[in-house]
Amino acid sequence: MPSLENIVEERQVAVQRIGQHEARHWMVARSLGFDVGPLELSLTGRGNEQPVAHKASSTIHLRRDLQSVDDIATYLRDRVQVLYAGALAQALTDGLIDEVIVKDAYEGNAKSDVDKAAEHLELLLNVERGADPSLLQPSARRDARNALCNELFQLAASRVQQHASHIMKIGMELGRRAAQNKVAVLDAGEIESVLAN
Repeated sequence: MPSLENIVEERQVAVQRIGQHEARHWMVARSLGFDVGPLELSLTGRGNEQPVAHKASSTIHLRRDLQSVDDIATYLRDRVQVLYAGALAQALTDGLIDEVIVKDAYEGNAKSDVDKAAEHLELLLNVERGADPSLLQPSARRDARNALCNELFQLAASRVQQHASHIMKIGMELGRRAAQNKVAVLDAGEIESVLAN
């Protein structure tokens, strides 16, 4: 039977991973030129339940001036990377991505991100290759979508690893504040302060 100390430590790690999830959305969005706002994390559970009951968000302003098909394709590629980044960051351990945690995240609390990414990928495929007659075959379309998914997943993973230390810092601070107060908000200025230390 796990000790109370182990349960508390596991909860702290879980809260930090939630913070990392939101921090990674934020960091990747910022690196791709999206305007960003505050990060928020509220612990909504009563105790040490696993998974940790929570509500979390990263404010990302998705406005862009889209004047061409290329602009739309770039926007969709960037948006998919931001969506994938959350679960990837949640899976950071010592600056490396733990693939088991990614799989669990994509089937669990990052499922909505994966579902949104799938919709964006379908639209991106239409924008980039909609006139391609070979994609009328369901298997060819699935293969093309999977290739696009893998490409953007790898790009997102690269960005996550590039900014791993920043994500860990922001996630730790957001998680620390939430653990103390049940609610944590980091505005853009506070995030910059965390990164500077």
